[in-house]
Amino acid sequence: PYSFEPGQMYRMPTHFGPSLGPRQGVDGNRYANTGSPKKTMYSVRFRTTADALDKLLPPRFELVGEPVVTVTASYITNIEWLAGRGYNTLGVTCPVVFRGERT
Repeated sequence: PYSFEPGQMYRMPTHFGPSLGPRQGVDGNRYANTGSPKKTMYSVRFRTTADALDKLLPPRFELVGEPVVTVTASYITNIEWLAGRGYNTLGVTCPVVFRGERT
């Protein structure tokens, strides 16, 4: 069997040892993140019909407010814990609420 190193963060499967990530660098300390990361975001909003959005919603979700869709693209670069590399995200949102019981 192996034992965990005190003060180190592990992810599954733990037998690969302490893991690097946004909270823990090679030396076991947090990254300074000075000047890092850099992020550029672009958002576009458009109005649609409530009917169009209702057709896309899962059961027990309903539109609240105006039927506006927001599309956001994020370009994230110079991430210290990714060796200076980055990643991109794309999000599509609309104002909805869940009406039901949690299971």
